[in-house]
Amino acid sequence: MKRLTENQYFVCKLQGKVFELSLTRCECSSSIFIRRFMNSEIVKAFENETISISTIDQNNVIEILEEEYGKLTHGKKLYSPNEMFWIGYFYRVLGFYFDLTSKAILRLLPPEKIRKFYYIGHTFDPEYAAERIIEETDYDPDYTKRWIEIYKELLKEKEASHLS
Repeated sequence: MKRLTENQYFVCKLQGKVFELSLTRCECSSSIFIRRFMNSEIVKAFENETISISTIDQNNVIEILEEEYGKLTHGKKLYSPNEMFWIGYFYRVLGFYFDLTSKAILRLLPPEKIRKFYYIGHTFDPEYAAERIIEETDYDPDYTKRWIEIYKELLKEKEASHLS
């Protein structure tokens, strides 16, 4: 099992704190906040770990998001503080563990889906939870197997085009 570095755990924790802080700093629903954060420019600093060597804290991240998107006020449904922290933390664990971008993670596990895993997932070791939860998605980390399947499909299409 792959293990995250100490710095990666720091970044995961910071992202979790940002998600949790959104409950008091933003007036939007939790799922709207999550989508905006995961598609934002600042998320790149979390993905490449440069956030850990900056002076930016979770309050600054919220301010940066508001500069990018305007005041976050859409929607009303809020998740609990524990859920928000875990979702933020866990999304970053998935990114580091499987080398996925935030946008890819969001496509695999949108907020409504990841929230369903909170009650069981938050009790596990993060890496173990990442492996078990990713099994519930369509994502296959075995790229070779996926590329072979894609290649076979392309060959079938090519053969079918000759028959027409």
